[in-house]
Amino acid sequence: MTRQHRPSDSPQCLAELVPEVIRLSRFMTRDTDLADDVAQEVLLNIWKRIAGGAKIDDLRLYAKASLRNRLRRPPRRAEELTEADVPQIPPDAPARLATRDVLDCMARMPGDQARLLIEFAGGGASYAELARRHNLPIGTVTSRIARARARLCHDLDLSSDHPVESLVEGTA
Repeated sequence: MTRQHRPSDSPQCLAELVPEVIRLSRFMTRDTDLADDVAQEVLLNIWKRIAGGAKIDDLRLYAKASLRNRLRRPPRRAEELTEADVPQIPPDAPARLATRDVLDCMARMPGDQARLLIEFAGGGASYAELARRHNLPIGTVTSRIARARARLCHDLDLSSDHPVESLVEGTA
């Protein structure tokens, strides 16, 4: 069986160097957090060069030299953020995210439970109306809605006495 030749500047070779670059960075800085940040920055820059088509003759030597050069540069100063730098969050974003969470949770429920919960909470139908509409015994309707409520509370990490119907309103 012949061994396939792999260029020394392939992404696989870079991946194999990650532990060595991290160890060297930790040795050189004696600060684990700083070392990990610097190693990540160096490896990312090398990855970008490889992805951009740059040819590197000896990836190990290049990585070590890049690490040493990066550590010789003075650390970047943290820039102060102004209000203009902080992205503005639309006022309805939290409600939209919560609605998305509820819809995702309901999509994982058995269809009959989700449908009954939506009709009960969103449509204002009574248990008796739902039982007639779906040709089910009223006990089946109440137990399916109870299981759907419990599942929502569990999946959304809410207390069991949380008014689940308020989460479902408007999703019908």
